Amino acid sequence: MIDWLIANRGNYIEWPALNKIASGPPAEWNEHTRAILDYAHSRGVKVGIGIELYSHRMGYRLPDRWEEVFAEMFAPLGSEGAALAGIVTELVTLEHDALIEQRLAPYLAGRDVFIDGGDAAGIVAQPDRPSFAEVLGLDPTSRATFTSLVVERLEAFAAALASLHDRSGRSRPRIPVLPRCATVSP
Repeated sequence: MIDWLIANRGNYIEWPALNKIASGPPAEWNEHTRAILDYAHSRGVKVGIGIELYSHRMGYRLPDRWEEVFAEMFAPLGSEGAALAGIVTELVTLEHDALIEQRLAPYLAGRDVFIDGGDAAGIVAQPDRPSFAEVLGLDPTSRATFTSLVVERLEAFAAALASLHDRSGRSRPRIPVLPRCATVSP
């Protein structure tokens, strides 16, 4: 599978995590999984685990609070799992607030020829956002409004994500601000 992925120009693979192993001793599954991970990493492939938030258990019992899903999901990891559940819950809350409540999702979403073509035809496939040229063409008052409603909120969201990441104990690569983006702020 890894070789096929690379042959098709892929560099990432994931599979669903199993809560319990249906057959065979868990140690054998762990060894097999480790061998796959080591081989994938040796070929430059990143590997992830897909976590099903609404698995079969949801068909029988919906939790009282959405946060319980993460607490239950990571419970087998003990205190580290509880900490991870807290971080994931905070991440989901941050994303909901910024992307939905503050309506910043269009500024993180990708655009392609189909979305732009639909936009030109009057078909809205995703919330619109102004182009760089449109933002640079705004009068000073409109640009200040755009800066406070979009740029400053995106900066606050990025800072909150960086803080959450730092508290998670993981290292974070430094991502420079693109020069074109820096010209949006007055």
